[in-house]
Amino acid sequence: AAPQQIDYDSNSTGSVTFTSSNQLVAIINDSTIEFVGAGTSEITLDQEETDEYLEATSVAICTVLKNFPTITFPNINVTYGDDPQQIDYTSNSTGSVTFTSSDEAIATINGLDITFVGAGICDISLLQEETPNYFESTSFATCTVLKNIPTITFPNLNVVYGVAPQQIDYASNSDGLITFTSSNEEVASIIRTEINFVGAGISEITLLQEATDD
Repeated sequence: AAPQQIDYDSNSTGSVTFTSSNQLVAIINDSTIEFVGAGTSEITLDQEETDEYLEATSVAICTVLKNFPTITFPNINVTYGDDPQQIDYTSNSTGSVTFTSSDEAIATINGLDITFVGAGICDISLLQEETPNYFESTSFATCTVLKNIPTITFPNLNVVYGVAPQQIDYASNSDGLITFTSSNEEVASIIRTEINFVGAGISEITLLQEATDD
């Protein structure tokens, strides 16, 4: 809570001084009280003597209850293949924080680091432990890992008529099923991943790779 003026009433005009018995809970500046921690403190009012009234003392109990922390925990949106990253969050509590993933086939967590191991959607939970001033609290973010486009290396073929059939050379970071087709089977014919050079000329060889989970 924000600092506030101490509320009191007296029929004496004597000067008033306030003190706090526990400055880990409440501190006082003139007649303004600031709440610095959860707990209980006695607030003592001392009023000086006047011509009409004697010196007097009164005590009030100040109770500051624990609060729930304010946590900011944004969703995570990445593409499969992106580098691991630190989880982004803020909290006004100093309590220890633990993160867990609802699906470790999509995202795994080590401390504050999250690694994206597959495409899909999972929940990332943040659990912050209780402190003297704040309760334990949980927050959730959605982690979305989008499918990526595979990186394919597929070099041109340059041969002389009469050479033996050969395996088609390619590389891909996807394990999707591959299909090859020839635009001109009078130049090149294909069986599975083997290309046979049947005539001189030019043919386009098309590589089609099917989608996978990632």
